[in-house]
Amino acid sequence: MKSARSGFSGLPIHPPGRADKLRDAHLPEIKAPMLFIQGERDASAPKKRIRAVIERLHLPATLHAIEAATTR
Repeated sequence: MKSARSGFSGLPIHPPGRADKLRDAHLPEIKAPMLFIQGERDASAPKKRIRAVIERLHLPATLHAIEAATTR
């Protein structure tokens, strides 16, 4: 089954305390447009890190950051 779109809310782009160990290897396999919804204060998925992954992997993606939000 093909997906028309994919959405991610609070995607932990790296393990806690391990910003050097990205969890992004699977993302280029997703061909559908992606929407990342991230909290501005989310330590495991900072907005600038998600934006960098989107740009580096040339993903068909949009990032929506929610001001003052975080995940627990």
